[in-house]
Parts: sequence; structure tokens; C-alpha cells
Amino acid sequence: MTQAAQHIEALLFVAGEAVPKKDLIKLLNSDETQLAGALLELSQSLAGHGIVLMDTAQGVQLVTSPDVGAFLETFLAEGTSALSRAASETLALVAYRGPVSR
Repeated sequence: MTQAAQHIEALLFVAGEAVPKKDLIKLLNSDETQLAGALLELSQSLAGHGIVLMDTAQGVQLVTSPDVGAFLETFLAEGTSALSRAASETLALVAYRGPVSR
């Protein structure tokens, strides 16, 4: 994976929310074409994983894959989560409806 794709992945992981593409372009000191290539590379790298790249009007974000929804539902229903009630509700929504924005 290229350094740009690695940086985007790490940044999106710690951000926890959508990051505007213009901010990514500025942080990476790149242009739209280079960003698009790095995002495509990252998206392909995440294929088959529990996390996917979501591109929205607000920006780019890492979200849980719809494929793991049933697992997350089971995990949250068992009450074994160390997550807050609000975080659990958010994960449940994502598991049921797919990626959502704030």
C-alpha cells in the first residue's frame, strides 16, 4: 500500500467521522487525481474486511461493513460490550441500516 493510502487509513481511523476531501488533499499535499487513486487503493485493500471506505457528500469515512451486521447485533445483544449506551445504539443502527452520517 502506498504511503498516501496508509496515511488516509490512519487519519480516517483516528478521526472517527467523515473527513472532507479538500482537507485530505491539503494534508497529503496532493491533488484530486492523486487522492482518488489513493482512495481507490485503500478501498480495494479493505475489500473483504470488516471495515469499508465510505465516500459521502460530507467526505470520506471508515465504517463497518454491512457483512458484519449480524455479528455486531449478536455482540451488542449479549451485553458484553464495553461501549457506552450511545455507542451501542450507533453501532446497532449501522448494523441494521448500513453506514449513516451524524
